[in-house]
Amino acid sequence: MYQRILHDPLRFPDDMSQEARSIIIGLLNRDPARRLGNNGGEEIKRHPFFSRYIDWNRCPPFKPSVESALDVANFDSEFTSEAALDSVVEDSHLSETVQDQFRGFTYNPNNEHLSESAGAYPIMGH
Repeated sequence: MYQRILHDPLRFPDDMSQEARSIIIGLLNRDPARRLGNNGGEEIKRHPFFSRYIDWNRCPPFKPSVESALDVANFDSEFTSEAALDSVVEDSHLSETVQDQFRGFTYNPNNEHLSESAGAYPIMGH
């Protein structure tokens, strides 16, 4: 399924409008540099799916009231009470480009390569 997401063409219902198809294709473009909205939200607002029907200058401003960056009060508790799930990808291998970013790094969950003296000192100061 992972490979299909990465490589298969998108399929749409026959009764979906061209504007709807176009905006979905643009938003889901696999190349981030060519993805709709890569140049800012105005690009999305100018898309025919919205611009044909919405006069953005007539829309009232909306700024949700939040107490912090982690405030979820504006989201329905149906969603915020759900347990977070990891999305496991079977047989997934990182591309060579991504692998290159970690060249020279290793991970050892047991810290077997730390010397006795290095492990004796706390990471945080007193």
